[in-house]
Amino acid sequence: MNTKETLNLFNEKYLKLSRSSLIQYVKEKGLKLSWEFVNNRPKDDHKAPGEQAIDGFVLNLRFFIQNNEPTSISNIEKAYKKMENQNLLGCISENRKILNEFLDTDFPFKINENRLTNREIMDGFVYSQIAHSNKSRHQPFVKCYESTNTITQKLIEHQFVAVCLVIFRILGCIYNVNIEAIQKS
Repeated sequence: MNTKETLNLFNEKYLKLSRSSLIQYVKEKGLKLSWEFVNNRPKDDHKAPGEQAIDGFVLNLRFFIQNNEPTSISNIEKAYKKMENQNLLGCISENRKILNEFLDTDFPFKINENRLTNREIMDGFVYSQIAHSNKSRHQPFVKCYESTNTITQKLIEHQFVAVCLVIFRILGCIYNVNIEAIQKS
């Protein structure tokens, strides 16, 4: 597959992701999580896409996060390194850097004395809950997620969807750079 074909495939997969139920849900209804205590019992208000919408999004998201795919963000950056346009490469590299910094940011809450990063939450859901069942490689996530109460699980799930939305925004930036690169080729 040549570079132009790879960029076109990336854009096709991005457009498919943009039409996903998860993105449509968030556009129409937003994303919300709040809780309060009523009569000494926790009560939550959780508005988020359903399990099928999240699963469908993740199955397509894998094209961008798994390096065995030519459309992974890492492989797209490698493709741009082969091109002779430093401005476009700079845009891709900057978006990848922003994404990695975000993924390596700590989730703001400690859970059972543990603090997860956004990357651990993303990888934990993708590789131990949704697309794979490899719990042994994601022990910090599994320990936090499976040994806590329902409200805390919803908080982690909410953060996962928020992480997916940040990734989607970064992918949108790369999609726009790809359009420019394709037009120039």
